[in-house]
Amino acid sequence: MNSHNMITSLIKIRVKQISRELQGIGILRFVFLSGLFAFLGFVLFLASRERENAHYLVMANLLVFLLIHVKRKDRHFLITHFSQYRYIFQAEYLLLSAPFSAVLIYHAHLIPLAMLFAGSIVVSFIEYQPQKRSLNTPLQKMIPDELYEWKAGSRKLLFFILPLWIIGLLFSFFTGSVPVIVFILGMSVLGLYETGEPYQMILAFERSPGKFLIRKIQLHIMAFTSVVAPLIVAFVWLHSELWYIAVIEYLLFVSLHIYVILSKYAYYEPNETHPASQTINALGALGVIIPIFLPAVWLFSVVFYFRATNRLNDYLDDFN
Repeated sequence: MNSHNMITSLIKIRVKQISRELQGIGILRFVFLSGLFAFLGFVLFLASRERENAHYLVMANLLVFLLIHVKRKDRHFLITHFSQYRYIFQAEYLLLSAPFSAVLIYHAHLIPLAMLFAGSIVVSFIEYQPQKRSLNTPLQKMIPDELYEWKAGSRKLLFFILPLWIIGLLFSFFTGSVPVIVFILGMSVLGLYETGEPYQMILAFERSPGKFLIRKIQLHIMAFTSVVAPLIVAFVWLHSELWYIAVIEYLLFVSLHIYVILSKYAYYEPNETHPASQTINALGALGVIIPIFLPAVWLFSVVFYFRATNRLNDYLDDFN
């Protein structure tokens, strides 16, 4: 198969995968998601009029591509089955960047456009892939057994989160360092709640659905607060006139994490990942990036809470 046919076939597969995920979120959330992306595109169009903003947006775009590239699960398959696998990566990233590229062309920002194009190609050559490590450090032992998502996730994320945390603390005298690090940390833990645990782990705590969810949220907030509190304190101390930035960012992420936890159990299936989980999480993440959508995150959190209690009632009815 030549490279052109190979790329065309892979793109068709991606379109079918996206179509299945969108079907899984339901018509109401599909309409809402379409509106969000339309508004996001409009904001992106307005924000990129200034050349300086365009550079920042290109960097953010490339960071997203880097995270996708590092975490993608099909990379090993593509590398082992296709000799020109990098063309596939490049085609996908350039296709994803096409709407933003059109905006840059419209505003005649040729240098940011070249950066976006070159960066998309460079990302495809990055070979780093997180390795699964079996760790049992003192830090992991401090995580409560009930937070098994954090215990499991720490084996993969510790070597990523710890250096970031140290960098954020050491360079907290730079205004943007702590908010950026907190943002990365806040987004990193979303993946901990994508897959449903075995139902026996839910039964083991012998709580009613409501108490189970409240306890899960309480423990998560405690864990997340423990991680980001030193960074926030350092930021408030060094940039007291901007204290509200770190505090508001923390509250935004708490709202997002509650939303993600409730959405997990609203569609809970033992040992399964809901096909629309990443889309649902992305929907909530827009509430952090574009706070005007935060009320929608709160509204869906309430809806997910009642749906989650009904779903968990199938397993925890004996403890009501």
